[in-house]
Amino acid sequence: MTKADRKLEAALLLREEGRHEEAIASFKKLQNDPEVGEAAQYELALLLIFEAGEKKSARCDGNKRVRAFDNLIPAPLLSALKTAFSQTSDFWTKHDYPTDTFFSYNLSLAPREESAPRASKKQRTGSGNSRSTDTSTLVLLRQLADCLLPAAQTVFPDAAPPVSSAEWWAHSRRGCGAGHQLHFDLDELRVRDAGEGAALPHPLASCVLFLEGCGGPTLLTDLSVDDPGAAAATEGFLCPAAPGRVLVFDGGLLHGVCPTAAFDPAVPRTTLMMGLWPDGVRTTAPAPAAPLGPNMT
Repeated sequence: MTKADRKLEAALLLREEGRHEEAIASFKKLQNDPEVGEAAQYELALLLIFEAGEKKSARCDGNKRVRAFDNLIPAPLLSALKTAFSQTSDFWTKHDYPTDTFFSYNLSLAPREESAPRASKKQRTGSGNSRSTDTSTLVLLRQLADCLLPAAQTVFPDAAPPVSSAEWWAHSRRGCGAGHQLHFDLDELRVRDAGEGAALPHPLASCVLFLEGCGGPTLLTDLSVDDPGAAAATEGFLCPAAPGRVLVFDGGLLHGVCPTAAFDPAVPRTTLMMGLWPDGVRTTAPAPAAPLGPNMT
């Protein structure tokens, strides 16, 4: 561990102890430290956003575009999902996780008799492994979507058009104190072909289910991809991670995961995400040996 690493760890501990003014001062000093690398500088910028939000911004509940739910997912379904995405699950090895690029799957939310046969027969291979999602996991994901849709409707009662599919992906990260960079959830395939000035399509709602581990809270800002004229975010909303908790938010908001020193390195931060899409999201059905990518069917 370098001297800069030790300073950063000490600053993180100040934050965990609630000594926010001291933590902010330490973070600002580290931003000018030449020993702090580029990646750590990004984390520091995110930490400073976090510290400002800790004292003056709203929490998740009560905001019209962000809401957290506890006890939303029935216990049997939650337990089955934890098993399906546990560290012993072959989901991670089949996909050579962690991957260099983002990948996700698209699940049709058409009536069950129309959608049930589809993805269970898709086979993908890579490094000698099938990368298809087994039928039992697809059933669980459809049940999860059935829980999330009514929750999203309570957050966005006037949302239109209706949801037609769910894009889903999962992460399992050890040593999750480093957080995750701020980003937008987008239709990655359409964005690649979009011309300059074109609207950037995003889910109607984005959802996060915390499965295992805690780590840092999810940070949402009020900066929306739908408002390209906005210079910067003005508010932050924090959702502390807790197993079984569900976060539902406007799919166009800038968000990320805050760094933290309060995590168990032996327990990975495992999350399952769903983006709820209307008709028109672009999907792919790549050849078996093709690279993984977004919204695969």
